[in-house]
Amino acid sequence: MKKLLLPLSIAILAFATSCSKDDDTNIDQPSKEKDYLDATSYTTWHYISAKDNSVVGTGEHKIDDAKWAARTDWDFAIQRFKVRTNSGTSSSVDANGGVHTFGKDVAYADISSISTAAPFVADIDVTEEQMDESVKTESKSTAVVSVMASGMPPTWLKAPIYAIRSADGKSVYKVEFTQYKNEKGESGCVKYNIAGITKKSVYVDATSSTLWHYYSTKTGTVIGTGTDVDGVDVKWAARKDWDFAINSYNIRTNGGTSSTNGAQAGVFIFADKIEFGNVNKTSISGVEYLLDATISTPQMGGAPKLVSKSKAVVSKLQMPPVNGVMWSESPVYAFRSADGTQVWKVKFESFATTEMGKVYFNIAEVK
Repeated sequence: MKKLLLPLSIAILAFATSCSKDDDTNIDQPSKEKDYLDATSYTTWHYISAKDNSVVGTGEHKIDDAKWAARTDWDFAIQRFKVRTNSGTSSSVDANGGVHTFGKDVAYADISSISTAAPFVADIDVTEEQMDESVKTESKSTAVVSVMASGMPPTWLKAPIYAIRSADGKSVYKVEFTQYKNEKGESGCVKYNIAGITKKSVYVDATSSTLWHYYSTKTGTVIGTGTDVDGVDVKWAARKDWDFAINSYNIRTNGGTSSTNGAQAGVFIFADKIEFGNVNKTSISGVEYLLDATISTPQMGGAPKLVSKSKAVVSKLQMPPVNGVMWSESPVYAFRSADGTQVWKVKFESFATTEMGKVYFNIAEVK
């Protein structure tokens, strides 16, 4: 197989193969929309280096699996509509790859970073019955395969965006699979976008005592700021494109008294010492989310001020600050999205460094 060495700034990972409509593709030129990875073989895995954006080699099922499991120069592999990462049962040298799945409405272009606490799913051995009724066991990622719809032949739904971690665990790449068939309808002709993203906790500079910073779980960013009048930000209360907001050490969700549009955001606080990475769908089964309320907030040297905010998060504020940090051992919270369909786990790392309101937190969708 020929391979293209492309910089990560080029969005489409492309290969000149039999799946390409044009066999005269110049492999020294930037990729073209018509090019595919020829992964049509039912037995051949194509091992890919995310850093170099290239295929480093191929291997046959069972025959070459052990050889590739001992290597760390590849990050993920493709065989038709299956994906393997350099992790779990696909590695014999404890490689640290894996897959994280972003929320269903998150767009590829909107992703530039991922939380340091985001969970990655490692490969496992999967046993499946084949079309000839034989049984086949192979190591692969179950996170990616889950988007396949049932039926004969199998069809593919709109795949979510994935984050694939490198074999050494140091780098993360966002990946968007765009096609699994070429224009002729041949399965195993794969197209996808890939680009490197940074690993970091979310940081919000909420040091202003008057500005609220409105955060969208869909985009993973602060989408704007606003100022209260009589304890309510009327403009943002009418919007549904944000899920929670931060002002100094105060938190507001898009629900209760902070919303005038019927938004359903809210907060659940885990009372026990549950770890961020262990929060899943079972953890939030049947919980009740606390909606925002108008609270009388004491002021230094002045009359109390009414503010619409979350009582759940503020209840854990430590006064005075402990070792310069406003929060001591912050619990894990479950934040419900404004539309009420998703839940995001949040762990605040700090509400103050040298200045109160410099907020760091980890966030990930609960699955």
